[in-house]
Amino acid sequence: MALIETGPARWRPSPRLQRFSWALFDWANQPYFTLVGAFLFKPYFASTYLGDPVRGQALIGLVGGSAAAVIAVLSPAFGGALDRGGHAKRWIVVLSVLFAAACCGLWFAEPGRTDRLPLVMACMIGAAILAELMITANNAMMSHLTTAQGVGRLSGGAVALGFVGGLAALFVYLLLFNVMNPPLFGLDKQTYEPQRAVGAFCAVWFVLFVTPMLLWTPDRPAGPQVKGASLRSIVRLLRQRPVLTRFLLGRMLLGDGLSAAGVFAGVLATGLFDWGTAELATYAVLLMTMSGLAAWCAGQADDRWGPKAIVMLCVTGLCIAVAGVGLVSADRLAFVFPITPPTPGDGFLATTGERIFMSLALLIGLSAGPLYGSLRSWLVRLSPADETGRWFGLFSFSSKATAFAAPLIIGGLTAWLGDLRVTIPVVLAFLVAGLICLRRVPEGVRVA
Repeated sequence: MALIETGPARWRPSPRLQRFSWALFDWANQPYFTLVGAFLFKPYFASTYLGDPVRGQALIGLVGGSAAAVIAVLSPAFGGALDRGGHAKRWIVVLSVLFAAACCGLWFAEPGRTDRLPLVMACMIGAAILAELMITANNAMMSHLTTAQGVGRLSGGAVALGFVGGLAALFVYLLLFNVMNPPLFGLDKQTYEPQRAVGAFCAVWFVLFVTPMLLWTPDRPAGPQVKGASLRSIVRLLRQRPVLTRFLLGRMLLGDGLSAAGVFAGVLATGLFDWGTAELATYAVLLMTMSGLAAWCAGQADDRWGPKAIVMLCVTGLCIAVAGVGLVSADRLAFVFPITPPTPGDGFLATTGERIFMSLALLIGLSAGPLYGSLRSWLVRLSPADETGRWFGLFSFSSKATAFAAPLIIGGLTAWLGDLRVTIPVVLAFLVAGLICLRRVPEGVRVA
């Protein structure tokens, strides 16, 4: 098959303000994944709103699987629409309004009000879907802002900025709703109003910081030569680009394992060690600091050594760390060696199990931080410039096409076995399969 020229269409990068404003999208978006998706709201949902971590983890698995299934259906057609008509920023404006409304709906998760559970779960699913569609639109703009030689720095720098944004949002949230007494707007800690307000906080943060991108970054130009995104055209496109198809398959497996690990990490820590908001916040700060530093360094290395080397190294580190976490519990190491479990009043990281868990979690952060940025820059190098919307739609599809599998498997096994650590072998299986698949994908800017 003939070789097809790929890579960014621009010969020169956009002005720095335009690129920085584009990267601010990650700063605006990351707090939702940090505060709602991983460290604060979902552990609260499982342990406090429902009062049952095992049932809570099972329902979180249902939420993640449902959202992933919808995203898998919508994202290829959405990416195709971006290629045909451009207007990525218009899409982001519309989706932002709906996303903010869904996040605000998490306020209704009041302890004891399980009659509101369908509404709360619908808001969780809706926010996840809308966030992913906005990411697809933002990613589709990237190839028109830089060159092939600068895409790694732009992608990795944006990811690092996102982690800094997540940390900044966490600090601001804690200052306004935990340190201040009474909390902002007089929220009542006894009825967990600060935890219920985290969605609304993320909505305000997103709207505020996505505005520079909407004002100063040029929109993606239309590409009328790209045909519609029917199932038949998508299948034909995948057959024409076998290397890209293999890349998306590997990305699909990695994304499934990594997203499941991120979603259930806070729930696992809460269930094993009874961590509260302060402990989870500290855990989040340490994890995101490592991830952000690693993402920035990897962005610099990406343009020098290539994204494939970064991805292979990071996935290997993830496999080691995830396997290690599976051997840690509150009172045992490797299921055999007894250790002292935590007791009330011990303090944070006072026990051996907590310290080992935290060390392995930091290795996960160090490995996971650069992964998304390097996968994103790898796809820009591989995909034809006038099809980046389509391929980033499929990129989003690949992260969600089987993403329902890991959460649903974890949720089902948790409900059946009653053990939170069933997360570990499921995550590990997806990571190893993704690593094997990506080994045969080249990283050049030309693809067969």
